[in-house]
Amino acid sequence: MGLLANPLVLFAQDNQGEIQEEEVIIRKGKKIKLPPVNRNYKKIKIGQPAAFEQNLDLKFRTANIVLAPLDPSIRIKTIKPEPLAKLYPVLVKAGIGNYATTNFELYWENKRDKNSGIGFFIDHLASQRGAGEEQEISGGSHNKVGVFGEYAFANSLGVAKLGFQRDHINYYGIIDDLLFDPNRILPSDNTYNRAYVIAGIKSYDLASYWDYDFGFKYHFTDDLLGNSEHLIRSVFDLNYELNPRLKIGLDLGLDFSQYNQNFFSSSSINYSRSIIEGLPYVSMEEEKYRFKVGLRVAYENDTMLNNNVHIYPVGLFTYHVLPEKLDVYAGVDGRPEIHSFHQASIDNQWLYNSYLSTSNLVLNLFGGVKGKLGSNLWYDLNLKYKTIDQLPMFVNVSGGDRFEVLYENGNSTLFQLEGLITWQIHRKLSVDFEGRLNNYSMAKQAKAWHLPGTELNVKANYFAREKLMFKLGFLILDGIYGRGFSGDEIKLDPIYDLGLGIEYFFSKRFTIFGDFNNLIGKNYQRYLNYHVKGFNFIAGASYSF
Repeated sequence: MGLLANPLVLFAQDNQGEIQEEEVIIRKGKKIKLPPVNRNYKKIKIGQPAAFEQNLDLKFRTANIVLAPLDPSIRIKTIKPEPLAKLYPVLVKAGIGNYATTNFELYWENKRDKNSGIGFFIDHLASQRGAGEEQEISGGSHNKVGVFGEYAFANSLGVAKLGFQRDHINYYGIIDDLLFDPNRILPSDNTYNRAYVIAGIKSYDLASYWDYDFGFKYHFTDDLLGNSEHLIRSVFDLNYELNPRLKIGLDLGLDFSQYNQNFFSSSSINYSRSIIEGLPYVSMEEEKYRFKVGLRVAYENDTMLNNNVHIYPVGLFTYHVLPEKLDVYAGVDGRPEIHSFHQASIDNQWLYNSYLSTSNLVLNLFGGVKGKLGSNLWYDLNLKYKTIDQLPMFVNVSGGDRFEVLYENGNSTLFQLEGLITWQIHRKLSVDFEGRLNNYSMAKQAKAWHLPGTELNVKANYFAREKLMFKLGFLILDGIYGRGFSGDEIKLDPIYDLGLGIEYFFSKRFTIFGDFNNLIGKNYQRYLNYHVKGFNFIAGASYSF
């Protein structure tokens, strides 16, 4: 306690820190005696505290505490996404070939957009010379221009297309020099003008029990012979999900054709055809099977068919024998279909003025198997049996160098074996096979004129290297019969057509190509009296920017 009460003074040593000389004596065994300790402590008495009284005034107030915004400097590390590949919105492609052939294509499409896409295209292909003995008069040209777009709404997707196509052809199928007959007043060429508008909208709201799909097509077609047609086709599918496995729905359809047929003699007829149909249905999907059944009711006003109202059972049943490997399916269907001037002139461009009718697929029974073998082969093998009223065919008229549509008056039957195979042999090689065997049984005609009995189409793509790609196509058609001008049967030779395409990519923007067609060099006839070109090619380049 004394140390705390008295101040402690420290003195520095003299002589600038040097130690003074002193004698230190150390005695061994000396005992140190300390005085006894006094442990008599007096107890401290603590008295009772005085009473404490105080009036407390408790008041509760709302405390408004304002804190400064919290802005922590925290950096979350993320994986840097791979940059998207650069898109080039414009593609220009041009080429030339034998038969004085020129080709030009231009495509434009907007870059990535979250909700919409739009683009346009121009396509030109023309040959000054063509097949046959008179190559100078057998050329032709095909030109297309159009715009397209799509827009993603909140719960649906809308698409639209608008375009124009102009096709010029020559009637070069020569028989007995009829083409050069001075008394012949028929034109030696024809031009088809085609305009179209296509629109549709489809829902994709996963939270809704309702689902719909609407499509609309309008085609206008005319030619130099004075024929013209307005064609409208629209479909609407509405269905409701009763539970995750069961749906009910209604398919509606409307087809309309206004056709003006000109007889090239200052006379013409104008007539319209229409089809209205509805299909209520029920569909169910379970783990091992799924099915869809309904009843199609259709009304048509074509006088060539016996009845105006037609009823067709509709059904499709699929059983999953091995999930994703083997499905067995069977079904039934039927419907009327307007045979349009638009489609007929595409199937056979040497069409003459022809009366057009409505065909009736009275019955379509089918069944087959489809699935996947291993990890790289997909297949669909099926059998079909069809009964068709007013089956359309092409026959030669006017000396044999042009065609009209002939309809089989009565029910014809078709037994068909079909096979579809896609084989991804290697990541660089894929092959598609599509084949059909057709057996027609006609009501009155001797043959199904110009309809093939055998069809085989093979396509392959092979990336030999990173910058080199080959495309191969092989077509076989056989069992084709034409009807001579006197009504006799003429069997056309089998068609074997081999094509090869080569593309070399110098970069993502610049490519050179070569398309080589009819490598076998056979001037076969797809339609009687019309030989196709022999070996022909187009070579050129494309550039994107």
